Amino acid sequence: MKKIFFLFSLAINLFHSARTGIESNLSPTRKPIESVWLRSKDQFRAFFDKIKRGTEPGANEEDAAYLEAVKKIKLLKCFDLKVGKLPKEIGELSSLQILLAGGNELTEIPKEVFQLTTLTWLTLRENNLTSLPRDIGNLAQLEKLELYSNKLDVLPDEIGKLGKLGVFTVNGNKLTTLPTTIDGLTSLEELLVCSNQLEWLPPQIGGLPKLKKLMLNKNYLKAVPFEIGNLSTLEVLYIQDNKLTALPPTIQGLSSLQRMYLTGNPNLALPPEAAMIPNLRKQEIDESTLKIFNSSKEG
Repeated sequence: MKKIFFLFSLAINLFHSARTGIESNLSPTRKPIESVWLRSKDQFRAFFDKIKRGTEPGANEEDAAYLEAVKKIKLLKCFDLKVGKLPKEIGELSSLQILLAGGNELTEIPKEVFQLTTLTWLTLRENNLTSLPRDIGNLAQLEKLELYSNKLDVLPDEIGKLGKLGVFTVNGNKLTTLPTTIDGLTSLEELLVCSNQLEWLPPQIGGLPKLKKLMLNKNYLKAVPFEIGNLSTLEVLYIQDNKLTALPPTIQGLSSLQRMYLTGNPNLALPPEAAMIPNLRKQEIDESTLKIFNSSKEG
């Protein structure tokens, strides 16, 4: 997580205004630029058009030098531009660590993005993505992945290959479950899957050894697997506004849990073991559930 915060600082501190023009910033006579912020569609088109010219046979000296310069870029910010696609030339940014491409109108991601194996932070939030390519598994260095507010109805099994992923946000999609390979995310600390259509969770959800925050509110869950009790590092659990009728007795195993939010499940009956969660400091539950919860504590 410390590295993620470092990368966030890098994103803030390295963004460069395009007031003097993208081309001048990437001039070979200037100090190499590690970050580019494309503020308009015109800048977006000009940036990638010049890269394309640099890749063509017989490219002039200026375009060839530009191509070499972009290979040193570590951060590219091109969000909220409402562009319809990312050009394949994005694959020329071979040193890219952070790609912020949210708030566009992307319906697919070019395969070249998944060849950027130095990526540690990928933001594709608020687009029109309906699927995620299996090539996502190539991004083995990825630590933060933001896919919220798209139209995804399934995640590929290859998501489980992202062993360094620390934060995964996929709120506001159409997912009905999570892949059974989810336990491959052995570094995951935050999993946010709110406002989807989750009907069930795979038992492998209990195989996330570093998970601290799990958000599942506003779904269609009627139950959670027994294996959830294996999440001994979990500190915050949100499952509001589902269709839960019970929680497994293994919930007692959530030894690090401090906050639990269960409102919006009016038919939920908590097991006696819920009163034995050792470090629970705050719980929000419906009044009908609270009576059962208090009764079990008194017993």
